[in-house]
Amino acid sequence: MAVAFLLAGRGSAKKSSITHPEDEFYRVTFLRGLSETWRGHGGSKSHSRNNESQDWAHLPTYGNYGGPGWTGGARGGGFDLPPFDIQDGFYKQHDKDYDDAKTPDETIAADRKLISSLRSYLDNKHYVTDPALKTEKQRDEAYEYAWGAMKAFQAKVAGEVHIRDEAKRAYDDAQSTVGRARFGNGMSFGNW
Repeated sequence: MAVAFLLAGRGSAKKSSITHPEDEFYRVTFLRGLSETWRGHGGSKSHSRNNESQDWAHLPTYGNYGGPGWTGGARGGGFDLPPFDIQDGFYKQHDKDYDDAKTPDETIAADRKLISSLRSYLDNKHYVTDPALKTEKQRDEAYEYAWGAMKAFQAKVAGEVHIRDEAKRAYDDAQSTVGRARFGNGMSFGNW
């Protein structure tokens, strides 16, 4: 199941790059099942940082690179800004990997790399020792965003792999059917 996040600051919902000023209050609430936009947009350049046609404005961001379409602190931005923290560095690399991806398998590989990085980040509790995260609240938010992003990307990869495998089976079945029709009874369907 895909996971959406709602970032709420001081009682009002808002999207944020979570720059973590000391006095700013954020809480992260996970809303399951609402993020269909996280699924079904991968496997092509449709999830790339350069595509601004997707409606991702309602989804949160993290640092300068975390969030769908969020690169360099803006929707569809560049790579000039440094990552805010360790986790944000994973998202920056993921954005670069997506930018370089030429095939659906390369986008799946980029997603799997991000999942692995986030899993290690959480398992080894790097959010506790990250010097950019100065308060307990910031560390909690970093943990929650990483956990939610990992779960969302796991669902996204599972969907993409399923679609890819189904497409391959359909292609193989069609080739097999055409081959039987073409060579099995002497019939030809042109230059297939």
